[in-house]
Amino acid sequence: MPPLQGLPHDPRWAVRMSVVLALFLLAAHLAMRVDLAGRHIFDLLGAEENVVYSLIKVLGGGPLYSDPEALPFDITQYTPAYYILLRPVARLLGIDGGSPHEVYQLIRWAGLGLNLLFVAIVHAIARRMGAPRHRALLWSVLLLILLPRQVYSRPDTLSLLLFAASMALFLSGLRRADPAARRRLIDGAVVVGALAPFAKQSGVLALLVIGGALLFGRQWRALARATALGALVVAIGATWCCLHYGTEVFHANVVKGIRNGTNLQEWTWTLLRKNGPAVLACQMIGLVLAVRWLRRDEPSTQALGVGIVITWLFALLTSLKQGSSQGYYTECLALCVVAIASEGATWRLSTRPWAPWALLLLAFMCVRPWQVRWGAAVVLGRQAADEEQPAYARAQAMAMALGSDPELAQGLVLLTAHDPLENFIVGRSVLTQKDILLLDAAREQYDLSAFNDALENGGIHWVIATGPVDKLPLVGRSHPPLEPYRVLYGYHVFRNSAAPDPQALR
Repeated sequence: MPPLQGLPHDPRWAVRMSVVLALFLLAAHLAMRVDLAGRHIFDLLGAEENVVYSLIKVLGGGPLYSDPEALPFDITQYTPAYYILLRPVARLLGIDGGSPHEVYQLIRWAGLGLNLLFVAIVHAIARRMGAPRHRALLWSVLLLILLPRQVYSRPDTLSLLLFAASMALFLSGLRRADPAARRRLIDGAVVVGALAPFAKQSGVLALLVIGGALLFGRQWRALARATALGALVVAIGATWCCLHYGTEVFHANVVKGIRNGTNLQEWTWTLLRKNGPAVLACQMIGLVLAVRWLRRDEPSTQALGVGIVITWLFALLTSLKQGSSQGYYTECLALCVVAIASEGATWRLSTRPWAPWALLLLAFMCVRPWQVRWGAAVVLGRQAADEEQPAYARAQAMAMALGSDPELAQGLVLLTAHDPLENFIVGRSVLTQKDILLLDAAREQYDLSAFNDALENGGIHWVIATGPVDKLPLVGRSHPPLEPYRVLYGYHVFRNSAAPDPQALR
């Protein structure tokens, strides 16, 4: 194929452009993330407010997991490692949960740090797989900017880091000639991979990749050893969780809590639209390379091909779940980035004049213009005002009223819609995880009759609405009459007439 017309043919130009583009995108993304961490946005996506609620509960001395079928109907969907990690960090920084914004900042700064470590490990994997420095740098930065907002914070950040660390150890082990060193590295990969499900349930993917690669490579003894070791670590972790939190309560949160049902329409939307053409193109290129590498004899290259296939199929399956997001494809994207960055060492495309420009064109497809605009505005001091701050201040004022008013200070509170106020009144807020507990699938597996009972018998004292009050969500008008109490800071407060008179409780 003749060289592209009008472009420099010297690969050094491609190298320079790759480095400049990588550094520019990295600076823009970091500026955007720093600004984002300080904003009062209630939810970056992925029900971030639920993670904040659970962390505030832990910082206040409450249990991480409680019975979702009993007042106040709290649920924590994720396994505990993320909360165990952040709790001492919060205490070290003097964050006690009294200011939800501080907790938001904590998880977003922690998310940025964990994301950078994740990308750094992916960069190291690409280098070990033969990627040139400039290409490994560019594609690791592209991975960072392609991360969906769902993994800017939340337990995904820790799960992804453990996945990447496990893959780095595993692929390094497969490249070792010394049997003892090989065994140690693979054992380390299995242990790290077995810890990942305790950050997020989908972290089991690391073990599936290791097992699938050893099975495909017919490394029977290594497979048996990895299976036994992985099962042992998972069993120890699960036993500790059950003993520490209670088997039934732990199961009700982390197993039942993720059974959201399926949604084929949302699955199609996630695969084709939410991921975007650039991510989809990277996945397809990665799958083509994976199929080619499955026929190779080199164990680490073959294992990378197996990993791409398994992570993609796993993402397809798990994203069938109601409420799915493009975050399910992040592990696959990370391995595809390694494949694309290192293709010069495997296909030798670098000898073809058009190859560097084709890769740069793909890289430009991955650029997120909104991130560049946001980052540039931050650097130039022209970022937009924090539009969510007034809503936060209103919730803060309402929370103070709920704590200081002699009447409002008594009893449990039900908010009819998600609101920043929920994270100010952790322990008093009822049915906070509405996005989980009000799904049809949740109603099938949780007995929430106690919720209606609490409205009927006055266990819920106050109902607070933030919008139109002619039809109150969740409660309607079929329960004991809700008496309008007052409007405070834009919140419509109703007293449950079945509840004891607040003045009698004083």
